[in-house]
Amino acid sequence: MREFIVRLAAAVSGPPPRTIPSWIVRLAAPVIAEMGAAKLPLSNALAKRELAWTLHYPTVRVGLAELQRTVLRAA
Repeated sequence: MREFIVRLAAAVSGPPPRTIPSWIVRLAAPVIAEMGAAKLPLSNALAKRELAWTLHYPTVRVGLAELQRTVLRAA
């Protein structure tokens, strides 16, 4: 998720996200820290197989590049 947010900020010419040391998050909000550390492996393989679904943008990188072009055209 962190990599996606960094790439998203760059795509829209925004500042890079600020970071907070994990020990501060664990101290101040242990439940949120635990949720943030959770790994959620996701797959769209079933939808692709069962519904013959295809992605409009094959990768996050391609989709964010298109977002960046759209933002630049709108500016």
